[in-house]
Amino acid sequence: MSMVSLNNNTKFKINNSWDSPENLNYDIIGLHKKRTIIVGELRSVEYYSTYDGISYSDLVVLEERVYTRDTNGIVLYRTLTVTWYLVDGSVGLIKTTTKYYNSTESIDEGITRRTNIIDTGKLYIINAVGQVDGFDLLISTGTLIQIYVNEYRAPLISYIAGATQSYLTSQMKTDIINILTF
Repeated sequence: MSMVSLNNNTKFKINNSWDSPENLNYDIIGLHKKRTIIVGELRSVEYYSTYDGISYSDLVVLEERVYTRDTNGIVLYRTLTVTWYLVDGSVGLIKTTTKYYNSTESIDEGITRRTNIIDTGKLYIINAVGQVDGFDLLISTGTLIQIYVNEYRAPLISYIAGATQSYLTSQMKTDIINILTF
């Protein structure tokens, strides 16, 4: 944990205080969360004081995650760095923790990661081919999606590569496969 010197009586945004906010449960106090998911991993959550449905403003807390995996892609541990901001916008406190995953937690994390990837793929499909054709593709791959989420990726990727639906261009198939491959 590192704490920046609080000069000029600058207070933390989250609690309008000079007191350390590290023990506050900021997840439940009504801040607006902006999540960044990359290749299925939740990499960051930015907590803002305001959101108007389009734009976030006034960053209060930032969580950043880095995952360490074995050669098979199984998560071993995750490093979380939390940064709390002062009312002047500067960094007031940084705390880093490490979470180690047991076998069950690693399996659950993998399922969550692959579910996030499928969600990204669904959004791409609906935006690329429209709702009717998108739902057609998702229905035709429903069983393969479940197999993918539960660990075996090859059948879904093979299906997409060989898909014959007229609404799928070769570029769309490549894009979908790229989303599914990690």
